[in-house]
This record gives sequence, structure tokens and C-alpha cells, in this order.
Amino acid sequence: MPYNDYTSVGFLDKEGRKLSDFTGGNFIKGVKLGSEKAYLIDSKGLWVVDPHTGSKDFINVSDYGVFGSTFDCFIDPLGKTGVFWALNNLIAIDIESGKAIYECETDGNIGKAVISPDGKYIYVSEGDKNLYILDTGSGERREIEDDAYRVVAGNYEKTCIDISPKGKYVALCCKDGYLRILDTETLKTHDKVPFKSYLKSNIAFTDDESHIVMQGDDYRIRIWDIDNGVFANTINAEGSLGFIICDEDSNLMAACLTNSLYLYETEGYGCVAYADKGQAYLKGNDSILINDDRKNIKRTYYKDYRKLMEEAKKQFPGATLDDEKRVKYNIN
Repeated sequence: MPYNDYTSVGFLDKEGRKLSDFTGGNFIKGVKLGSEKAYLIDSKGLWVVDPHTGSKDFINVSDYGVFGSTFDCFIDPLGKTGVFWALNNLIAIDIESGKAIYECETDGNIGKAVISPDGKYIYVSEGDKNLYILDTGSGERREIEDDAYRVVAGNYEKTCIDISPKGKYVALCCKDGYLRILDTETLKTHDKVPFKSYLKSNIAFTDDESHIVMQGDDYRIRIWDIDNGVFANTINAEGSLGFIICDEDSNLMAACLTNSLYLYETEGYGCVAYADKGQAYLKGNDSILINDDRKNIKRTYYKDYRKLMEEAKKQFPGATLDDEKRVKYNIN
């Protein structure tokens, strides 16, 4: 939970109990939560924090001699490697050791970059060039041959490229009005999806790599079924998509916007709930955090109709539904 001063963050457990406080940041602009660590991006570098103990380590990008105060970064899905870039300088860093594993200068300004979970490959969009791949081991650079793999220049501030959690796919918002999904093994297009993203783009793969969630210029949230090549769902949304949270145990996925949250069931991706002022979804207890003042956090729980019926039996013992209402509510 970032505080209003943008230099500190508070960590709570799922029950709302305080774990620790982080202080000492320099204008924190991003927070990524991993399974064990939290990664805080500020104006000078990357903080790696243990929320349970409060211990912290800092990677200062200026120590590597290629960055000023303005840079961007991407942390791989497993939290092992970070890739940092500014203008035409790029460096990949092993987060645990703090050692640089790859660095280079490019011909033009880098738009966005993502790194594979094993840290072996960096996928880069740069100016008017095709998407290209940097091999962190050999230093080899390989460009995608298809000229359609070029991003719209106007959306560098958005999430226009993403890599799936296991590194199977890379998705890119392309300037010809399509989102292309690249198979990272064959380097061929697995699929392309009509997607206008000149002014706005945010894309994210689900944890199982079976779907990709996207939001473009029209603000509609679309969920693309990668295996079957169809839209599983599309709805109008208010606000910008920030991130998604997948809960495989409960078969749910939350799409978290700037100030609201949509909850989907993952068997068909029907939207089953909407939470105004929803900020995040917590795995393990199907709860949604509500906050509109950055101070007071409230919690509500998602319950499907089966759970609601069980509660109704306890509250209204002996109550039954007639045949007409059973048909109306599709209850057997």
C-alpha cells in the first residue's frame, strides 16, 4: 500500500495485520509483488523488500554508469532478473546478486523491453524498427523478419508489450492496428488480434498463458482465448486497466482498473462481479480491497450463488423456492 508521500509503503497480511513499513524511497512510481519479495521502483533504482521482516536491498541504476534520473524497467515474472533502459542504453541485472548480466547501446531510443523468466532473452521495441531479441548469453541480436512487428510510437508510456509468465509468448501492440502474439520458440506469429492502441494500451497474460487481457483506445476490456483464437469476453469499462490477478484455486481472475475492479470466472471468462473503488483482489479468501482515500482500506468478499444459497439456508431455515423462481434463477 503506497503512502501519500510517495517515499514509503506499508505491507499488510491478508487479514489486514501490519507486517512492516518501508521508508527511504525517492518518489516510488511502481510496486510489484512477488511470491516472497516486493519490488519497488523509484526515481533512482529498484528496492527489493521482504514484507515480513522489512529487510531491504537497493539497486542504484547510476552505479552502472549508463543512466540518469529518468529510466524505465521491467522485472521478469519470477522476480529474478530486471531489465533497465533509458534512451539508447539498456542493462539486465541479476536481482539477487546485483550483478549486470548484459548491457548494450542501441541505435535509436528504446520504447519498451521485457525479459524472459530465465533471463536469457530480452525483447525490445525501438523507434521504427522491428521487434528484436537480445541473447544475454551470446550478445547476439535477432530481428523479427515480419515488418508488422512495429509498435505505435505514440504509446511508449503504455504497456504495449508483455511476455507470458513462462515465456511461451510475447505480445506486441502493432502500428497496423493489431495485437500480435509471437511464439518465442519458433519466432512465428501464433495469432493476431484486431486492436487499436495508438492512445492507450495495456495488455497482460493470465498465469496459465491461455488468455490475454487487453484494453485499447476504446477503453473496452477484451479477453482473448489464445488456444481457440476467439474473444472469450469483451465489456465496456470505466478507467484504465492497471493489472490483473489470477487465482487458480478459486478459478477467478480480477482486472484491476484505476478505481474499480472486475471479477471474472475462468471457466468461460464471464464477468461475475464489479467493485466500485476496488483496488485489488486477494487470493486464498476471495476478497476484494476497497479504498478511495489512500488511507482506509475496506474488504468485501465475492460469493457465488452456491455460497449465497448456503447462507440463505442458515438465515432462513426451511425456506424454499417454487418452480417458477427456480426456472427464473436457473437453479436446479
